[in-house]
Amino acid sequence: MKISVFSQKIYPFLLSVYRWYLQTPERSLDEAYKAALQIKAIEDEHFNGNKIDFNSTIHSNSVMDYFESVGCD
Repeated sequence: MKISVFSQKIYPFLLSVYRWYLQTPERSLDEAYKAALQIKAIEDEHFNGNKIDFNSTIHSNSVMDYFESVGCD
């Protein structure tokens, strides 16, 4: 009995793509959570635990420009 190309090659590929697709929202949430933790670490370390405020007078414009350039807005 011959094993079809579909069951040998295509089906496992489709199954792996389907599993990847199902896990995508979970992976996205994990990445967003990690990014939030990084932002919180920056706030704790450089802004005394406060939200990043680009109108703050505590830090110079060049410091605020740096944080804005790396996407902390």
